[in-house]
Amino acid sequence: MVQKTNKLWVNLLSNNYSSDHNFLHATAAHRNCSPSWSSIIRAKNVLKSGYTWRAGSGNSSFWYTNWSYLGLLGTQVPFVDIHDLHLTVKDVFTTGGQHTQSLYTILPTDIKEVINNTHLNFNASIDDIYIWPHNSNSVYTAKSGYN
Repeated sequence: MVQKTNKLWVNLLSNNYSSDHNFLHATAAHRNCSPSWSSIIRAKNVLKSGYTWRAGSGNSSFWYTNWSYLGLLGTQVPFVDIHDLHLTVKDVFTTGGQHTQSLYTILPTDIKEVINNTHLNFNASIDDIYIWPHNSNSVYTAKSGYN
C-alpha cells in the first residue's frame, strides 16, 4: 500500500477508510471498519518505523512530512511561522550555507544542527517516496520484514 498505490484494492481501501493520502499516517478511525483494514493498520503500525524517506523532487512538506529521523518537524516547535508554512524540503535545502538561516520559525538547537548537517540530492523526474531499505530493491516483502 505504500509503494503500489496504483493497485485497485489499494485505492478501494484507502478511499474508503483513509482521508490521508499517505498510508503510513492512516488510522483505523472508523468503528465499523473492516477486519481487513484493522489488520492492515496493525501491521502498518509495526512496520512503519522500518520505512525511510527518499528524496526525489523535494516537493514534500518540510514541516509535515517525515523526511528525517527527527519525525514531523511541525509538531516539535510551538508554532510554524506563516512565512514558512508552505515550504518544501527542496526550498530549505537549496539555500546555500546554513539551511536554517532562511527560516522564520525558531527551531531548537539540536534540530537546527541536524538540518544544517544534512545533505540531500534532488531529482526532479521522480517523486519523494518512502522506501523499505532492508531489501535490495527497496520494496517491502514479508521475508525482509521478518528479518
